[in-house]
Amino acid sequence: MPSPAGSLADFQAPGGWPDTPETMNPILRYRSKPRCWAARFPGVVVLLLALLLPSARDVAAGTETNSNSRWPSLKEVLKQWDALPLESVQRAAESGELTAQHYLGYNYVEGVRWPRNVNLGITWYERALKNGYMPSANNLGNLYRAGRLVPQDLGRAVGYFKMAAEHGFALSMASLATMYYDGIGVPHDPTRALTLNRQAAEKGNGAAMYGLFQAYGHGAGVDRDEREALNWLAKAAEAGFPTAQCELGFRRQNPPAHQPRNMAEALRWYRLAADQNHAGGQYYLGLCYLEGAGVEFSEERALALMRLAADQDHHYAMVKLAEFYARGIGRTPQSR
Repeated sequence: MPSPAGSLADFQAPGGWPDTPETMNPILRYRSKPRCWAARFPGVVVLLLALLLPSARDVAAGTETNSNSRWPSLKEVLKQWDALPLESVQRAAESGELTAQHYLGYNYVEGVRWPRNVNLGITWYERALKNGYMPSANNLGNLYRAGRLVPQDLGRAVGYFKMAAEHGFALSMASLATMYYDGIGVPHDPTRALTLNRQAAEKGNGAAMYGLFQAYGHGAGVDRDEREALNWLAKAAEAGFPTAQCELGFRRQNPPAHQPRNMAEALRWYRLAADQNHAGGQYYLGLCYLEGAGVEFSEERALALMRLAADQDHHYAMVKLAEFYARGIGRTPQSR
């Protein structure tokens, strides 16, 4: 896949960084000026992050990896154990197999293969962590940061992320960087966030690369440099981070006045994000089908994509879905 970094190098946004498509983009703009309200409403920030960014499950099971051969990715763990019955996985976990312990933790917390049992899942995560398996620390951090299945505990989340980050786990470095960047659970410290993102980016982590895009774009912890910011956006998209792919697609579709629109590239990036179950990618790809922008007009395809995004509580997709239903599209006669 050719890198778009070269063409982005001369992509100068009109009127300065705050007016670029990032802040115009409804799936991304919530984080464009975090410091003005993030510290006052930490729970809201965590909720928005949970809604707007890909879930830990989607990131780990998709193209985003830790890029650290010391620990296999979740995708590799799932491939190893998915075909085996619970009894076999249980025996392996009891005998000390760390990936089996992590697998049980993941499946019980997420309710994937078996009915959800969060407490049992946490027990297995902690057992794997006790034996040095840092992906379990990362997942526990995600669990307590989100506060979705357990009471939110940002202090515990930070502790788990720090533990994994200190052992070189890139996903936790990037998560911890986000917390420092937004001042959630830790003091607002963009310089510390920048350092963590650089360390994780060196390991190939796309979320950290996206964090560097934000840092250079807003001058957070470093001098503002739009050229460098866009270079990191391209790297993050190439690394498979779906939020970056959605953002890059949006920029290709909505360039500055002196740049030509590139719908082929926009659609490519939207599709890559949508294929990772990213609500923003699904929403914008759906709009393209609805408007016949670069693709053949298809209300059926647009409806399917809007439903996928709306199922993840994407606000604009839910509004668009309501418009479909108001016109009698996508509903059975009995439900009209």
